[in-house]
Amino acid sequence: MLVNRCLDIIKLLPVTIPLDTNPGSFVLNPCNDIVFVDFTPVNPWRYNDTRQQKNHEALFPSIVNEYSDKHTKYFTPEGRIARFLYHLKNLI
Repeated sequence: MLVNRCLDIIKLLPVTIPLDTNPGSFVLNPCNDIVFVDFTPVNPWRYNDTRQQKNHEALFPSIVNEYSDKHTKYFTPEGRIARFLYHLKNLI
């Protein structure tokens, strides 16, 4: 039930900004509402400075992963759902 609620939220997120939809970005508040919280820097894959990339990788380890086309995974509902399910699978 919680996974389906998260998927419904992902479908409603704006596509004009990159969002990290890994399961850690979803929080259950005291009223049993699911809240989306994203602390990932905007467009983290665009930084060409390798030192800056290392900082991001250390702070946000889920940025480094096995799938390609990160732009799609951060901007489109389909890509965000794929990202969510990828990380959910790794959790369970």
